[in-house]
Amino acid sequence: MAETYFVTGRKEINFEGVVSVTDLHVTMDHWFREKGFDKFEVKVEEVVTKDGKYIEWLFEPWKKVTDYIKLIVRIHVRMYNIVEMMVEIDGHPVKMNKGKINIMTEGFMVTDYEDRFDHQPLYYFIRTLYDKFFFRSYTQKYQAQLNADTEELRAHIKSTLNLYRFKIER
Repeated sequence: MAETYFVTGRKEINFEGVVSVTDLHVTMDHWFREKGFDKFEVKVEEVVTKDGKYIEWLFEPWKKVTDYIKLIVRIHVRMYNIVEMMVEIDGHPVKMNKGKINIMTEGFMVTDYEDRFDHQPLYYFIRTLYDKFFFRSYTQKYQAQLNADTEELRAHIKSTLNLYRFKIER
């Protein structure tokens, strides 16, 4: 059985205003590819309501850093009351969306994700000792890398959302 270590707790980004939902999705996809993560879409849902659309995405991009450690970033995006509108940017009409967006991110590290050491109790015991005493600095390095990647993703999403605020206000 793989061990899961929660490296970064849940952190939220809240945004209300004009944004391009498509551009937000493309921006996150580009960041995943740039950092070497393989995207895994757990849930993509869109529901039309009387106030607008409710859109929910749950992504769990992962990256195998070794044969023993896998890093996973969970991004849960909820968009409420999304309506389409036309906005003029630099003298050109552009289709944008308006509504509330809530984004939660968290990062966790999975060790022994292929369950190589859980078939016999002795292997499990040796793996536990190895993780606790000999492999600790090695896992801490990857935890720091995951923490930095998660924070960079949050900053990238925030800057993307704030970019629309400045484009429209000009």
